[in-house]
Amino acid sequence: FRLTRDFLAGEGLEISPELLNIDAAIAAQERVMKSAWSSFWVPTAGLKWDISDILWEGGEGTEDSGQQMYKADNTTWSVGINLSLPIYSGGSKKAEFAKARKELRSLTIYRDALSERIEQRIRSTLHIAGSSHAGIKLARKSAEAANQNLRIVTDSYASGIISILDLLDAQNAAVIADQLAANSVYDFLIDYMNVQRAIGSFDILAPEKESLRLERLGRYLDEKRVEN
Repeated sequence: FRLTRDFLAGEGLEISPELLNIDAAIAAQERVMKSAWSSFWVPTAGLKWDISDILWEGGEGTEDSGQQMYKADNTTWSVGINLSLPIYSGGSKKAEFAKARKELRSLTIYRDALSERIEQRIRSTLHIAGSSHAGIKLARKSAEAANQNLRIVTDSYASGIISILDLLDAQNAAVIADQLAANSVYDFLIDYMNVQRAIGSFDILAPEKESLRLERLGRYLDEKRVEN
């Protein structure tokens, strides 16, 4: 069970949507910090171009007093390239880089804390599910004992040894024990669904995915046995 907890905790951390989201934020912040760092020595480049042409002109004052298309010789154009590298910016670049680095550090710390919370949640739900699973067997044994006691009390009542109140108490205890035995199964299923929710994958609803996870778990347990 300890090895199973280790395996499922690792699975949950690998596929957790929360961690995937924060990982994307960290990757984006790393690009921001890289951009802030490169701004110290990479110039800003600009390209501008312009073209103008009169495609059609007609009316009074034009050549031949008619309408004509202008030739390509009358087309004007310009192209400009600009490179700039501010040597002094009042410390703004340094401040931007420091801010980006601190935000990245903050995201990294938050991810570590989030990872610990997710792992703690997975392991806690596994312990609860393990306890409720063991409770199924105990509840069934309790129901068997209560029903066996009911049979004995019923025979004793038929022989006139005990009163009707003792019989009613035994019947009530047997009914409650049977209900607890039935509910113990549903309690375990609820706890197991909480495990699936903590992991972030409801494989119980997808038999093929659950089968693949069981195969990975089997290989993991085999590897650990070999190591030990």
